[in-house]
Amino acid sequence: MEGRLLRLRPSGRAPARPALAGGAAQGPAGHRLPGRRDPHRPLRQRGNPDRLDGAPVRGEDESAKRLRQAACLLSDLGWAEHPDYRAEHAFLRILRMPFAGADHAERAFLATAIFVRYAGTLDSPALAPARGLLKEGPLQRAYILGLALRLGHTLTGGAALLLQRTGLRLGQEKLTLVLPEDAEMLLGDAVQRRVEALAKALNRGGEIKVQPGARLAG
Repeated sequence: MEGRLLRLRPSGRAPARPALAGGAAQGPAGHRLPGRRDPHRPLRQRGNPDRLDGAPVRGEDESAKRLRQAACLLSDLGWAEHPDYRAEHAFLRILRMPFAGADHAERAFLATAIFVRYAGTLDSPALAPARGLLKEGPLQRAYILGLALRLGHTLTGGAALLLQRTGLRLGQEKLTLVLPEDAEMLLGDAVQRRVEALAKALNRGGEIKVQPGARLAG
């Protein structure tokens, strides 16, 4: 199917990776900010699209990078759903979404990441279809990615520009969220909880630091 779609593309057009193209088509259609052309930019450093929050993504191959970007594209898919059902509805939509380029395990990975992004837990009965397709390693990576997306959306409400001057630093013992001096108004109990949850999943402690002199804009 994927090969046939690529053969049918207009001549002269560069081939797109189908999973990303599908995510790009499905994600922004229901996004709070539909005019934003690159919804996965919140997890990138400005001017360097291959870096996650200012640091290389450790051990990430091309396939993992593609799935991360697709998850970011889909990360606001359930914003208009009732809060009680967002996680499960987004999970099922991604499992059943009609786009090529992702096998069953990859689709389960994306659905799990977005399920966690909407506060779903790994022990939820709703995740049974994904648990049957994912080994422990990919399941844990989807969980970590979902927590990172949840932190990003909690911090900025889905506005990508606000994340361009923030960062995550992964140390030997700590995961640190770094904010510019004029972004302290973004902090609160919810952001602290998201940082701590992500840090715990990475077997680290969590902390937030404000960088003196750095500015959110300008």
